[in-house]
Amino acid sequence: MRNWIICVASFAMLSACAEEAEEPVMEEPVEDAVLTDMNGETMEGYLGTWTVQYPDGAEGMTTNNPDGTYDYVLPDGTEASGTWEFGAAESCWDADGDGEGTGACYTVSAGDENGTRVLTMADGTQIKVTPVSDAADDETAAAVE
Repeated sequence: MRNWIICVASFAMLSACAEEAEEPVMEEPVEDAVLTDMNGETMEGYLGTWTVQYPDGAEGMTTNNPDGTYDYVLPDGTEASGTWEFGAAESCWDADGDGEGTGACYTVSAGDENGTRVLTMADGTQIKVTPVSDAADDETAAAVE
C-alpha cells in the first residue's frame, strides 16, 4: 500500500509540473512591415500633385491619391484617371484602372533637391516628375472646382 501511495503522489507531482509547462506563451504582436522602394521612400512620398515632363518637353500633371487612384491632365489638356500601385522595385500607373497590365511601370530615382525624380520604363524611356508645392497644389485644386 505504501508503494502505491508513493507512486500516486509521484504521478500527481509530475502531472502538476506538466500542467505548469503547458501554460500558453504570450507572443508579441507582429507589426505590419512598411513597404519602401529602393530609394527608401514609402507610398506617402508619392502622394500629391506632380508636374510630368516627357522626353519631348511636353508637360502634364498628375495627382496620386492615397486610395490608389490618380487623376491626370495630359499635355493637350485631356483629363484622365486610373489606378496606381506603389512597389518596392517599380511603381505602376494603370490608365483605365482595370489592373490588366494596360498601364506603365517605372523604376523611380531618388528625388533631387527640388524633389524631381526620373521615372524609367523597361524600354529606357525617361519621364521627369516634380512635386507641385502645397500652395500651387491648392491653386490647382481651386481651378478644377
